[in-house]
Amino acid sequence: GAANFPLGVDEYDVAGSFLGQPARLVKCQTSDVEVPVDAEIVLEGEIAQGERVPEGPFGEYPGTYGAGNLTPKDAPVIHFKCFTHREQPIYQAIICGPTLGHESTYLNCVSREGGLYTATKAVCPAVKAVCIHPCRYVAAIQLGGGYHPGDVGLILAAAFSTNDFVKYVVVVNEDVDIADPADLFWAMSTRVDPGRDFHIFPQMREDALDPSTNRVCDKVGIDASVPLDVDARGFTRTRIPNLDKINLAKYLEAFL
Repeated sequence: GAANFPLGVDEYDVAGSFLGQPARLVKCQTSDVEVPVDAEIVLEGEIAQGERVPEGPFGEYPGTYGAGNLTPKDAPVIHFKCFTHREQPIYQAIICGPTLGHESTYLNCVSREGGLYTATKAVCPAVKAVCIHPCRYVAAIQLGGGYHPGDVGLILAAAFSTNDFVKYVVVVNEDVDIADPADLFWAMSTRVDPGRDFHIFPQMREDALDPSTNRVCDKVGIDASVPLDVDARGFTRTRIPNLDKINLAKYLEAFL
């Protein structure tokens, strides 16, 4: 599928930024549309105006078929008129959803994390990192020092207003690993008063493939950071001193 970039942003420019040089392009055989020089397969065709046929449902990244609707939907028809490819081309298929490991969502999450980071960093410079988990509906945001009361609310508002696919956002301190769901649950368990720290954003636009909504739903922001009005030492995590310096191999060798 297409990447999700702001209006006016050329996807080839973004691809060039990843490559570190301009993307190499060439015109198609039957039109002036440009495609990557190194494309494995290029299909050229025309969408038939008014012609539609039933299609689907397909497995999607949330791990469900379609948006929870198993009825095939009428889709446009493309008539192909040219097929070009490299020698011995590689066709890479994608299996959507969590069945075999979320392979369709990892790269998509990375591309969306950039926009989430930019939006939240703009309202709170203390934002250090963001992570969108493979389901794409849960995001975590890590704060460094120097933020102020009310900043978390600004962060949550920025996250939801610029990312319609995110349904839950958890804000934590820098001692929490935002890529580790277990660590996020630990922070939510030990640093959250639900009545104080759950923030509901009513009836916002949501991703079309979420089967639990009709493209609109309430969203939940969770402030799992250490409260600023208490002694933060009471939230210090237990650690085993010098654990990172212990070489277990040295002790295990005695049993081999």
